Amino acid sequence: MGKTEVAVVGAGPAGIHAAVAAAELGVEVTLIDSYAQAGGQYFKQLPGVFQAAKGDKRQREAQKLFKQLQHPDITHLPNTRVWNIAPDWRLDLVGSTAPRQLEAEAVVLATGAYDRPAAFPGWTLPGVMGVGAAQHLVKIQRVLPGRKILVAGSGPLLLALGAVLVWAGAEVVALAEGSRGLTSFKPGRMAKMWGQGARLREGLDYIRALRGANVPYRRGWGVVRALGEERVSGAVLARLDEEWRPVPGSEEAVSCDTLCIGYGLLPETTLGRLAGASHVYRPRLGGWVPERDDRMQSSLPGLYIAGDGAGIGGAAQSAVEGRIAGMAAGYQVAGDYFSDRNLKRWMATEQKRLTKEQGFQKLFGELFTPGPGLDMLADEETIICRCEGVRLPAVKDAVDMGAETLGAVKGLTRAGMGRCQGRICGALLAGQVARLSGKSVSEVGNFTPRPPVGPLDIEGLSSSEE
Repeated sequence: MGKTEVAVVGAGPAGIHAAVAAAELGVEVTLIDSYAQAGGQYFKQLPGVFQAAKGDKRQREAQKLFKQLQHPDITHLPNTRVWNIAPDWRLDLVGSTAPRQLEAEAVVLATGAYDRPAAFPGWTLPGVMGVGAAQHLVKIQRVLPGRKILVAGSGPLLLALGAVLVWAGAEVVALAEGSRGLTSFKPGRMAKMWGQGARLREGLDYIRALRGANVPYRRGWGVVRALGEERVSGAVLARLDEEWRPVPGSEEAVSCDTLCIGYGLLPETTLGRLAGASHVYRPRLGGWVPERDDRMQSSLPGLYIAGDGAGIGGAAQSAVEGRIAGMAAGYQVAGDYFSDRNLKRWMATEQKRLTKEQGFQKLFGELFTPGPGLDMLADEETIICRCEGVRLPAVKDAVDMGAETLGAVKGLTRAGMGRCQGRICGALLAGQVARLSGKSVSEVGNFTPRPPVGPLDIEGLSSSEE
């Protein structure tokens, strides 16, 4: 069994900043990440075969941050997965260079987030993919996901993907943004944008790229179904009302060979929930998020959670939360060497930065959180859980039999028992069960996490170091 003072899970913006902050307090840190290179989804890094390429601006910026990981008190374990967590902060790992278990005095979870899908007729056809998957193909694998692409959903990631596809040479037939909030002005929004010049300039660059390629940017529109038999051949768009319901008579068919969808992000909370940390449902933060104090500590002493895995806020907010969590975890271990006064001073500085970012986060949630109409798109043939092939009628039957929680529906239908362990179907199923039962999504609850967290490679597990 390996030992460390602070274990940080995830090497995106939050995890890197947490690891560095703790190490600067003289604490031994182990940074664990499932990717071959640090950076996470935000600082996507080119694989070795492409290292001769310059990469984009964000990748180049990341190199400065990565230098800080060379701190002598930081041990980086790439290609390593945490598949279980025990209450005494013992982590079960799988990785060719990782110990099978790692014991820590404090843990920082910086597990990030993933694309939120939507269940509509045809969403499981080949050629339909998440915005994040498309970004990965283009930026990391240097492969276009298609030639004639429709981008739809909600949030600024749509703009980013549309621009990246244009720059890569794809034809983007349209970008459909479901949010209607972008078309209206409300007092107070400009104040929340104050100090966000870099983000605004980045967004304008994306819009210029789309305009330069004559890509229609349709605000208040969304996909209601995908067309095709063996793969996507097109999609039907419709104007959406304020509840995100299709407006009758507004449907238009669009030809495309690829449909990229993304309705915001879902926090990755599995490890925190498995550990027993208290979570609450906050739709404008992405869904279920951990309860935390001002030091990013969860309801469990010694377990800190930072970044998008604790509520969608973006890379800048993740970095601030990571520093706060890293300082708090490091101080917990090395408290005898640093006065509480110093910690409070450091925290006060970071809290000011966090308050600024949280203001933008609130605006983000206000503008781009999908409405309940998104759960009304599925028809009788629509698959809700693709791993187990569970369709909407089976969910209806389970609710009619008295199942009003995700756990109860899972027991009757097998929804959530597949490879993704409910990560994809969980939010989809919760929306349907809430709609059919008349309960809130919060009342419907979440799946109970079980180890192993994610599918395990048996060969990799058996070859992990003792």
